[in-house]
Amino acid sequence: MDYFLIILYTVILLFIIGKWRLFKFDGINPRWFQAVLLIKIGAGVGLYLIYTKYYTVRADADIFKYFDDSTVLYNSFWESPGDFFKMLFGIDCEGEHFRTAYYDNMFTWFKSFDSDIFNNNRTMIRVNAIMRFFSNGSYHVHALFMSFISMIGITLIMKAFRKTISKFKGLSVLLIFLLPSTLMWTSGILKGALLFLWLGVLIYSFSRIKDRFHWKYLLLILVSIFFIYTTKYYILIAGAPVAIGALIGLFYKKLSLIRYGVGVGICISAFIITSSASFDYNPTGLIMSKHNNTVQESLKVKAKSGFDMGIYDLEDPNSSAWMLLKRSPNAFYHTFFEPTPGNITNPMALLTFFENIFLLLFLICCVIFIKKPTDWAMIVGLLVFIITFYVILGWTTSNAGAIARYKVPALPLLIILGLEMIGNQKSIAKIKFLNKHL
Repeated sequence: MDYFLIILYTVILLFIIGKWRLFKFDGINPRWFQAVLLIKIGAGVGLYLIYTKYYTVRADADIFKYFDDSTVLYNSFWESPGDFFKMLFGIDCEGEHFRTAYYDNMFTWFKSFDSDIFNNNRTMIRVNAIMRFFSNGSYHVHALFMSFISMIGITLIMKAFRKTISKFKGLSVLLIFLLPSTLMWTSGILKGALLFLWLGVLIYSFSRIKDRFHWKYLLLILVSIFFIYTTKYYILIAGAPVAIGALIGLFYKKLSLIRYGVGVGICISAFIITSSASFDYNPTGLIMSKHNNTVQESLKVKAKSGFDMGIYDLEDPNSSAWMLLKRSPNAFYHTFFEPTPGNITNPMALLTFFENIFLLLFLICCVIFIKKPTDWAMIVGLLVFIITFYVILGWTTSNAGAIARYKVPALPLLIILGLEMIGNQKSIAKIKFLNKHL
């Protein structure tokens, strides 16, 4: 039955890709996207083998945690539908009954170090429980669904930058979808797939509403913001200065560098002011607590790729927003370049190391070839988001392996940034031979 469902759903999804307008671009055959899905299926199988052959403790394997825990939630539907819907929607589902009947049988409903604003593990458990109604409990069917979900999100991002993508045709599809990190970490049962879906909805809806206001896109923006918050809320923090700069652009379109600079200035000022206040969600305290949690988690699982195992003293008066801001360049460095040669502990880390070198050379070439880009506002906005996102990751994450996964949402935008920098006819002519063969 499992093999039948995998083949059936693969055929259905390939048919959907061939017919859905989402996957239609000028000069890009939908078969490119069908090929990407098949490659992602292979990557998903590879990820499964890595986590069954290399990481042999299933309870510690990220791709299995949410899948296994969803069994408990799914089974509750047949035993007590009322309990199922309460846990599914997070309504009145606390107390001794739920803990003993369900939560004590799960690994990740409660985090080991649960100090975040929102426990995003539960989102993944709920999504996988819903998938079980269609998957017959097959891990690979879940991975297939997640691969397709991430494809929708990444394609929506490409749609938002359609003018840039259409200039490079198949080359853009290859660069965006088939970077090893993007391919690998969006082809399994991980939070990255869901995050890409809602990030894609947000970016695409924002690009449409910027051109012409429509209530539909405003609603999609609000919905996507909510779900990003429940998955990886720091994405919203990284996008805040870009949103401010874009809103200013609705009234004043010139001097994009100044507009986004104002957005950055407002966010830094708000960060410093609120970090001096004493309330539960103090930004500095949240960031330092998140950092401490990742360090403790790395120690718990004996991670070999940690590069900064220090713990912040939250009672120390020197642990301030200014201290974090001074460490921003170092945080950016770690996010962009980890794993460094000293932190290469397995073949996946080695692959990420070479990927980082490729991205660095790619960006250097884009800077060399830059010739009056058509949209400076886009370039500045993407730069602000990527830099802010990388700094936040560097602040909070002290494990090279974790950083390789967590920075994936920025990688398609990094590729689009580079393509936009060389996105004029003279520069495109220099790589015409690539487009000709793709």
